[in-house]
Amino acid sequence: MIHSVKEIYLTSYSLTQTCHSLYIRGYRGTTFSDWLGHASYHNMTQLKLDRCNYCCLLPSLGRVPSLKRLYIRGLGGLVTIGQDFYKNDDNSSLTTLFPSLEDLSFSDMPVWEEWSSFEGVQGDVFPRLRTLHLRNCPRLISDLPNHLPPLEYLYIGECPNLVSSLPRSPAIKLLGIESCESLKLSQHPEQEELPRSVRSLNIGGSVLVKSVFEAMAIYNNDFTTCLEKLSIIFLFLCHIISWRLSTRFIESTGNIPV
Repeated sequence: MIHSVKEIYLTSYSLTQTCHSLYIRGYRGTTFSDWLGHASYHNMTQLKLDRCNYCCLLPSLGRVPSLKRLYIRGLGGLVTIGQDFYKNDDNSSLTTLFPSLEDLSFSDMPVWEEWSSFEGVQGDVFPRLRTLHLRNCPRLISDLPNHLPPLEYLYIGECPNLVSSLPRSPAIKLLGIESCESLKLSQHPEQEELPRSVRSLNIGGSVLVKSVFEAMAIYNNDFTTCLEKLSIIFLFLCHIISWRLSTRFIESTGNIPV
């Protein structure tokens, strides 16, 4: 772990060859050194950046070939995540960015406002991402990645200004959304629907709960077919909501805890 340093100058050959997990906490610089995202870190599988309060730019990590878990928390100066996050100019032969990444988490990001789309980035991005976790990013407005086919677990909480639709994924099993009143289920509100693969649904907030039931209403005549894998529904913070459910809908959810 690297802790409470003003600048990082590490260029150690041994670090490049042997580092599997790196935890940087309390780093006081505004940017990270270029070595952190170099493709030669072929053994690094986990990276944590924690409470780096002055950091305003993430390192370019898309070329790190074996990185599986990336946890970013408490970067107090970061406003935008741009395309530099995905790649740098090291002329790496990798055409797939974040080729091994499975878990990605952002939390406690007080001034983060924008997550720039990677649609303009050449090459495949996040081809193995299974878990995406966003929590307590109060100024985040846009945009979430809109197409993450392997994604299975998605949690978004305490992002009240996030105006975005959920990433499209046919594999989502667990969907959790809390205190994100501006979030949309779909890019097209008139066609909002829940992913059919969802097994566990945890939704908090009156607006979101209403959207969920409106989406379910689309399938009132065939609910068991459209969400046949759903086994858990947990709804909370929705005391001002009232709705009507069809008899068929109630019967089809008879064995599901709500």
